[in-house]
Amino acid sequence: MCALGRVAVHRVNLPELIVELKEYDVPVCGTFMQGDDILHSPLPDPGAMLVLGNEGNGISPGIEQLVTRRLTIPSFAPADHVESLNVATACAVCLAMFRRNSSN
Repeated sequence: MCALGRVAVHRVNLPELIVELKEYDVPVCGTFMQGDDILHSPLPDPGAMLVLGNEGNGISPGIEQLVTRRLTIPSFAPADHVESLNVATACAVCLAMFRRNSSN
């Protein structure tokens, strides 16, 4: 909890930020139920924007249209349909995979 106090929070207009980043060729990756397997697909390096939706509704349709790369965390039990992961857990997995891919 103490580390949370050191996080700088910025409120932005997300669609405007995404459009601006795309002008600089920054990949915009979003998490979806169907997409490239994040465990086995090459990820952008040195950086990208990662967008995660809420657990019940996912990424909004307007933001989904701006995403340039769809990613998914694969299920290891495909017969057991999982509707979603906790967004904090999904974020941790995604950030770990981006970090592992990073050359820094």
